[in-house]
Amino acid sequence: MARFRIAAAALAAALGAGAAGAAAAPTAIVYEKTQHAYDVLVRGPEGLAHNGGLVQEPSGDNSVWGPRRTAHYRLAKINYHELLGLGTDGMVALIRSKVDAGCGAFGCASNQVAIDEIGAEFSDGPPPKVKPRGFRSRAAARRAGRYPDNVVLPPVSPASPGARLTEAMKRLAAMPWPGGGSYADRVQFYLAPTVTTSIGKGQGRNQNLGRDGRPHFSTWRGVMPGLALGGGIWLEMYHGKAVGAGHDPFMAVEWRRYPRDVVSVFQSFGGAPEKVHFMIANTPVMPRKATECGGLTPMACVWKLAGLGGANRQILMNGAGAYQVGGQAAEWLSLYRQDVLAAWANSTPPA
Repeated sequence: MARFRIAAAALAAALGAGAAGAAAAPTAIVYEKTQHAYDVLVRGPEGLAHNGGLVQEPSGDNSVWGPRRTAHYRLAKINYHELLGLGTDGMVALIRSKVDAGCGAFGCASNQVAIDEIGAEFSDGPPPKVKPRGFRSRAAARRAGRYPDNVVLPPVSPASPGARLTEAMKRLAAMPWPGGGSYADRVQFYLAPTVTTSIGKGQGRNQNLGRDGRPHFSTWRGVMPGLALGGGIWLEMYHGKAVGAGHDPFMAVEWRRYPRDVVSVFQSFGGAPEKVHFMIANTPVMPRKATECGGLTPMACVWKLAGLGGANRQILMNGAGAYQVGGQAAEWLSLYRQDVLAAWANSTPPA
């Protein structure tokens, strides 16, 4: 277990190295509101405060901890609504202030900030419309095949939120942070499920075509270059619909395909694969059509899907986030230590 532990100073060094693109220990984010989950995930002897964990603030439970109890692990937050009404200069000023000043009494001395969240508001807008082709019969339509993938996308508006955020990130990337790297390196982004599903469902060279070959999904050309400059993107791997005490997890087929497609798009805009992470929420039901999960609990099934070979496994090894896992905190932590920390330790030569 000692091999896993990372003291505060070592954690800061690892985070700095990860932000600069070097190989680093896995990073976890705990985004919770219940005292029980914090006791298990962060404060306990096996907690993530010892293993590269960050605590998203405001947590709603700081009175028990004391204002600076885990300041070095506390992560500041900006709600996306705060960005939508700002120009590029305002975005730069707000993000930089959160990195420098943290979040008041909570401390947030990690000098990092998360944008919660990147969703439809940061897309390039509705897909362009393509006039349906007219055929005299279904047989003629089948002979013609799919629409050609040659739709010219309209230019990204520089006034759009996504383009403004990218311009802000470019400016922050040019600003050295005193601890090393740039201010852009200190920014984490939560990606709403709509981003992942839009890219995953889309086909064609722009990941925006439906099965008929016409554009049906938004593109993300304005915001993606900015996300690529940040410290990491965190894919919310659940649908927005609440189910019991948690959320409806992505279906097995979505787990198998969508992460790979998101990484592909992210890389096409200069993003590094090691910056991509999963956010895993409380999972009260089994992912649909998960034939490989016989005998497993819903949470264990999600982790099995997250660890599938290829892009999923690579993403998981970067570290994962716990989003309001509540009563499943102990199981989440056990799986994280087994599938991420132990695997990473076994693959890293002892110092």
